[in-house]
Amino acid sequence: MKIIAGKHRSRTIKYYKSDTTRPTSNMVREGVFNMLSDVNGEVVLDLFAGSGAYGLESLSRGAQFVYFNDINQMNVKIINDNLLSLNESENAKVNNLDWEKAINYYQSNEIKFDLIFIDPPYFEKIYEKAIPLVMKRLNENGRIVVEISKEINLNLEKLNVEVLKDRNYGSKRILIITHI
Repeated sequence: MKIIAGKHRSRTIKYYKSDTTRPTSNMVREGVFNMLSDVNGEVVLDLFAGSGAYGLESLSRGAQFVYFNDINQMNVKIINDNLLSLNESENAKVNNLDWEKAINYYQSNEIKFDLIFIDPPYFEKIYEKAIPLVMKRLNENGRIVVEISKEINLNLEKLNVEVLKDRNYGSKRILIITHI
C-alpha cells in the first residue's frame, strides 16, 4: 500500500493484517481524495484508523494536523511507525481508544475537525451511532467521509445529513456528507 499524492507520494504504508482491519485500496483512496479536492490546512480525524492510510494521505496532501484513533494496539504501533518514517509525528496525535471514548476525548478537549474519516468494521449500528456523534465535532464547512459496504442500507434522512458525494467502488460505497 502506498501514498497516492503529495509530498510523500509513492512512499509505502505499513499495515497490520487482521480479521478486523481492511486496508482501503490505493484506487479507493485516490477516488476519495479526488472527490474531496483539497485538504490543505485542514484538521483531520481518522477515527477507525487501522493502518492510518486516510490520515497519512491527508498529511501528504497538506493537512495541518491529523488525529488518528484505533482500538487495536498493533494498529496504533503501525501508525506511529508510519508517522516516524514520514517524519510527520509532530503533525499528528495517535489515540488508542474505543471510538466512543475517542469522541468524548475530543469533545472534552473542545477539538473540532474540518474532515473526518469513518471507516469502521462494517456493522450498520456503528454508523447510525457514530455519524450523529462525530457531526457534533465537525466545523461548519467540514466534511465526513464514510466508507461502508454497498450491502448496508444506511438511512441518511434519519441521520439528518446532506450528501455531497455518493460513489461505489466495487463492494464499497463512499459517502461524503456534511451538516444540513
